Amino acid sequence: MNRSARSATGPKPISEHGINWFRIIRRVIFAAVMIALAVFLAVQRGFDGPLPFALLTLAAVVILVVGALWLLLSVARTLARNPRVVVYRQGVRFISRTGERRWRWSSFTELQDTTRVYRLLGVPLYATGRYTLYVKGAPALSVGHELRRARELGALLEEKTAEVMWQSFVVPYQRGKPIPFGSIVINQDRIQQGRKTVLWNDVYDWDLRRGALALRYKDSRNNGRDRAARFRFFGTPNAHILARFVESMLQYRQA
Repeated sequence: MNRSARSATGPKPISEHGINWFRIIRRVIFAAVMIALAVFLAVQRGFDGPLPFALLTLAAVVILVVGALWLLLSVARTLARNPRVVVYRQGVRFISRTGERRWRWSSFTELQDTTRVYRLLGVPLYATGRYTLYVKGAPALSVGHELRRARELGALLEEKTAEVMWQSFVVPYQRGKPIPFGSIVINQDRIQQGRKTVLWNDVYDWDLRRGALALRYKDSRNNGRDRAARFRFFGTPNAHILARFVESMLQYRQA
C-alpha cells in the first residue's frame, strides 16, 4: 500500500459500518420459514392427485428450497468476508478477513448506485442493489445492505466523491463540450437521451427525484406546444453528479 493511500485515513473516522446483523438474522429466519413451508407442502400435501396439481406442488417446493439455499449462501458469504467500511475525511478503508484496502477520494472516477428499497404502505420491507466505486473504469469498492446503515454510507460516498469529481464535469461543460452520463448527454443548450431531446430554455417546470428527471416544457421547435419528458437515470454512472448538475443549472436558469 502506497504512502498516499495510507495518508488518506487518519485517526478519527467520520463513520464506521460493519455487518448488518439484523439483516443476517432476518434472512436466516426467512430461509427457515421457506424450508418449513416446503416440507409442509411435500409431506402434508404430497404429490398425489391430478398431474397439474402435483406438478404445481413440486414447482413450489423446488422454488422454496432453492430460494432458502440462496439466502443461506448469501449469509455464509457475508460472514466469511466479515466486511467493514471506515469513512474518513480524506478517504475510505475497506477491511475484510482477506485483507485491507484504502483509497483517497480523488482516486475514484465513477460511482454507480443500483440500490432500491421496496416499501409497503410506506414501510421499508426489503433493500437490494449496491454502491460501486470505480478507479479508472475498474470496480474497486462495492458495498450494499449487508452493512449497517447502508443508506447513510451511500450518502457519504456520494457526498465525498462529488466534492472531488465536480470540477471534472463543470470545466468541460463551461467550455461547451457535451457531458455524458451513461445514455444521457448534457449540453449547454439541451439534454438528450437517445432520440429524446429537450432545450433548457423551453423548460418551465421540473421534478427531480431519485432515478428520474421529469420536465415540463414549451416545445419551441413545434410552435410552443406544451409537452412533458421523463429522463430515467437509475443505475447511471455518477447519477449523483448528474442530479446535482441538472438541479443547479435549472435553478440558475429559473432564478
